[in-house]
Amino acid sequence: CLATQAQYSPCIPLLPDFEMLNAEEKEDYLWHQLSKNQQRANWPNQGDERFFFRKNLKKSFDWCSDWRPWIDSNKFVHPVGAVAKIKFVPSGQNHPYTGLFEGADHGIARLSLTSKRNENGIAPSIAIKLFRDGLPSANIVAMLWLFAQDTPNFFAHEFSNHAEPSNGINMDDVQRAFKAVDNDWFKMTGLSDVASTDQLGNEISNPGFPFEVRFVANHVLSDGWGDSDDQVSRLSQISAGTVLYTVFGRDSPAACNWSELGNIVTKSE
Repeated sequence: CLATQAQYSPCIPLLPDFEMLNAEEKEDYLWHQLSKNQQRANWPNQGDERFFFRKNLKKSFDWCSDWRPWIDSNKFVHPVGAVAKIKFVPSGQNHPYTGLFEGADHGIARLSLTSKRNENGIAPSIAIKLFRDGLPSANIVAMLWLFAQDTPNFFAHEFSNHAEPSNGINMDDVQRAFKAVDNDWFKMTGLSDVASTDQLGNEISNPGFPFEVRFVANHVLSDGWGDSDDQVSRLSQISAGTVLYTVFGRDSPAACNWSELGNIVTKSE
């Protein structure tokens, strides 16, 4: 199940040569550390959020590692959520994408909320960490948009690595912070690293990766989810072996055809 709820400013102890471990060892170590503390975060207030988005985020964006060696703030973005061990099960259909898009046995997913439920609903997202032998993990972040969707149902809408345009009380601060890192692509996250190696750490000589991926929720979850005020507790009740999302990819902004890549399936007991 999605058993571990987010911590406000988690600090997992550094394991020497962590990134040289194989994928299963990394998953097991991080899951053990996450499971030690299931205390839920507090929601940040509006002043805290404005302060965060006026900081320079370039250091965090440029850091390529499963470890961040500095702790300089509490977690103001997506502070509350639930995590699960997952695997990416390939669809078996033909598509041009390589590396971990062809399957990954070891990973962690974090389903989180930007803010607590308000009169408009909630603002959900997913972050996927897929482990590789001897290398840093590959990561995908996807959401609908930053501010509240039109329903409190976490699984009501598809997620994408390309966030839709948003309007909200802090949107100017948010866009300013992300544009300072990359003015042209601040609403998107890239996928080339996911395609660059397989889960054994073998480099792909000619990697193929999608321009965009979409996460389509399992209809059993989306149809029966309801409008609970406590979405995180609901997430924590999802059992092992549950298909969370089916992932689709397309080659370009103009592409009309989407390839089915595979399913995100929970492994946590």
